[in-house]
Amino acid sequence: MTTGGGRTAEEREHDERIHALLDLADAVAACRDPEELVCRLAELLGVAAKLVTERLAEVAGDEEDTASLEAVERRHIRRVLEQANWTIGGPRGAAARLGIKRTTLQSRMEKLGIARSAGMSTPRRNADDASVAARGAGPAPAGTAAALPKGP
Repeated sequence: MTTGGGRTAEEREHDERIHALLDLADAVAACRDPEELVCRLAELLGVAAKLVTERLAEVAGDEEDTASLEAVERRHIRRVLEQANWTIGGPRGAAARLGIKRTTLQSRMEKLGIARSAGMSTPRRNADDASVAARGAGPAPAGTAAALPKGP
């Protein structure tokens, strides 16, 4: 929530804590009594430790939010890929279902570490592919994957 001056309440609270820390440092520097110095130093260290702990918690929270967002995205993409029988492109592929380009989906899959498991069966051909094969459409064009010789 932003209030006057464009600063959030959290930012103002943080600034107040920093000023309190600086005031304590000034009080420590002005101490002449050793016992008071020890008490002021302990108070100073306590405030500093609290500030550091809070900041570390904020940073860790940011990382958790990022990780959980990626986890949600990963689960969603996997679910859509399974619904599309792991077909990425085409009008009924996962990219179309997600409303993104095929190349964008491939990039996201790579970034999120999504890959089809080795034990999964290959997607079934759709009816159009089966009817073309049944009609004997002839050999595959040169240079296509289907025209390349099979490996050992």
